[in-house]
Amino acid sequence: MLDFLYFCTDMLTKTQALVLKMVKYGDNKFIIDLFTEELGRVSVVASISNSPKARFRRSFFQPLTLLDIEIDVRQTKNLQSLKSASLAFPYSSMMIDPSKMCIVMFLSEFLCAVTRDEQRNTLLYNYIRSSLEWLDGKEEHISNFHLVFMMRLAKFVGFSPNIEDYTEGCCFDLRSGTFCMAKPFHPDILLDKIKEAIKNQKNSASAASSEAHATAVKSQQADSASVNQTQNTSTSADKNAKVASPAGDVPKYLEGESEASRKLYSFVSLVAPTPMSVLILGASGTGKEYVARRIHELSQRAGKPFFALDCGAIPKDVAASEFFGHVKGAFTGADQDKKGAFEMANGGTLFLDEMGNLNYEVQVQLLRALQERKIRPVGSTKEIDIDIRLVCATNENLAQRVAEGNFREDLYHRVNEFTIYMPELKDRGADIFLFADLFIKHANKELNRNVEGLDSKAKERIAAYNWPGNLRELNNVMKRATLLATGRYIGVTELEQSMAHIQPQAPTTLHDEETELQRIEAALKAAGGNKSKAAQLLAVDRKTLYNKMKKYGI
Repeated sequence: MLDFLYFCTDMLTKTQALVLKMVKYGDNKFIIDLFTEELGRVSVVASISNSPKARFRRSFFQPLTLLDIEIDVRQTKNLQSLKSASLAFPYSSMMIDPSKMCIVMFLSEFLCAVTRDEQRNTLLYNYIRSSLEWLDGKEEHISNFHLVFMMRLAKFVGFSPNIEDYTEGCCFDLRSGTFCMAKPFHPDILLDKIKEAIKNQKNSASAASSEAHATAVKSQQADSASVNQTQNTSTSADKNAKVASPAGDVPKYLEGESEASRKLYSFVSLVAPTPMSVLILGASGTGKEYVARRIHELSQRAGKPFFALDCGAIPKDVAASEFFGHVKGAFTGADQDKKGAFEMANGGTLFLDEMGNLNYEVQVQLLRALQERKIRPVGSTKEIDIDIRLVCATNENLAQRVAEGNFREDLYHRVNEFTIYMPELKDRGADIFLFADLFIKHANKELNRNVEGLDSKAKERIAAYNWPGNLRELNNVMKRATLLATGRYIGVTELEQSMAHIQPQAPTTLHDEETELQRIEAALKAAGGNKSKAAQLLAVDRKTLYNKMKKYGI
């Protein structure tokens, strides 16, 4: 507000300025767009010529020239009067080096667009000025100057990536301004591709039908001649065909064909043959247990046991029994010997799901077993040697929990020799249709239905939805829709009935700093305090959300 009042007061103002562009207004008059230190973006009018007696020389107003100026500011005018101008920083090489001149011309056009409505911003002005002074004095290695300049400038105009979220191999989503583990998925783009694919499919089907008809006519005589010869063979083949039902050929799992899926399973194939412990990180419902099983199947322990244990469902007082087993009479209710998870998985792979939910005391017991490679069942005096490959999974940020003192650092490093990040369903592109078809086939088998798939409107609907529950949510919706379907295909009506409990919300962003706090509070309220869901609504990762909450004291 102070900047606004300052600008609106009639006065003679001295300031430094950067020349952005100059447009001819009359015979000797020009309109000059300036970005000033004190007033922000200003347009001035001045008489300019190359005459020795001229008040203002044309050479003063080349793109990105640094000037000391005096302006007669009038709040009632859009064009202000330039009273004086002199060089604030004479360039030594900028206007004679062809490479630097090209950079200057590009950046002047860029800054014209970026600073169009910019008010006073001293930090931004100082950044531009210091960058230009550095470029003028640099003799080599300037080819990427404009790229670095624009990336750093983004911080001043409200759009800048959080570099802390970057890991090697990440993609940058220009829409959300965030790094993501896989190629960004945007439903509107996908919808266009779906419509095009459906159109091409119809055209291909029509062409195939015509070709098939022509082929049938040509082969009709040959088929008639061999009817008697093949009659008995055909009968036998029909009997065999009934034995192998199509439902029996439905795979239990599907890996997907998207870039995110290919990257995921390339990591699985890489680590599976090794003895390294693996930590699988990802949101609920992304398929962490299947990845764990796949690691086991591709390992040298494939023929040995795979045992999965949900750590989130283990009460503290029975954790030792679940992990290590117990002997008869060890405690009230122990009426027989029981093998624990470690012994059940001995020689093979032990999968600990929801690892982040383990009590701190249980973490100590688990660490000791992993270090010593021995366990002692509750109530027993004998130790059992164990040989397991450990795979853990969680939707928690274990590194943050370590920093908060809620998870042992030594246990974290023990289970985290190799990390695999699970992509969310919204990041797996067209794989959503492959998974939907698979879940429909499973539902057909379970519910004794015969649904062939989704119609085009229903496909558009599932592509537009964010699927916060990931594969688990998609599976549940497809099962309900299969039961409700009255025809060969699931329509948008049956689909919406199956999604009646869902409250779709468009993601918001945090790019407007003036409303950032309100957006965060609204997202947390909409998510019922769940930070993971709130981060999804805000189109940021949880780490960014935590940093923002810390910043505002939420």
